[in-house]
Amino acid sequence: MKYLCLLLLATSVSCRFADDFYQLLAKENVAENLISSPISVEIALSMAYMGARAKTAEEMRNVLKLPDDKKEVAAKYKDLLSKIEGREKVATLSLANRIYVNDRFTLIPKYNQMVKDSFKAEAETISVVDLKKAVSIVNNWVDNQTRGKIRDLVSINAMSDMVVIVLNAIYFKGPVGVQI
Repeated sequence: MKYLCLLLLATSVSCRFADDFYQLLAKENVAENLISSPISVEIALSMAYMGARAKTAEEMRNVLKLPDDKKEVAAKYKDLLSKIEGREKVATLSLANRIYVNDRFTLIPKYNQMVKDSFKAEAETISVVDLKKAVSIVNNWVDNQTRGKIRDLVSINAMSDMVVIVLNAIYFKGPVGVQI
């Protein structure tokens, strides 16, 4: 697992965010085993950043330590995710991204195309009028992407006030110490 973490750290778009994130988690969990996916957090937050504006965008960019140019950010994620694909000779590593937006809001086609091209993500609207159905849609996507390892990520309570959900699922299966 150490090698996988190093690979993801080395190929991360900003690298510095992943290191900061891990250091923070390690500091707060000194006496415990720790497994985290800084790249998953970075990808999800970066997808949100790509739609952010003004002060929010500036603050997110600073925390994520991303370049000022959003086109450069998009290109780097496209390159990163392309490099990760197809490395399944010894191990399986899958990253999946999805954004669900409450259908009271309109998705901007330009943003949707950018997340599709750069993050291999789909952004789609979802109705929360039928909360059971909305929960089922989200949980089914997560279940499929994690190959049944995570089944019930969201609940009806979590969806009742939902504006947007940004999801990143990572699936890894391989022998300990494998380099992919």
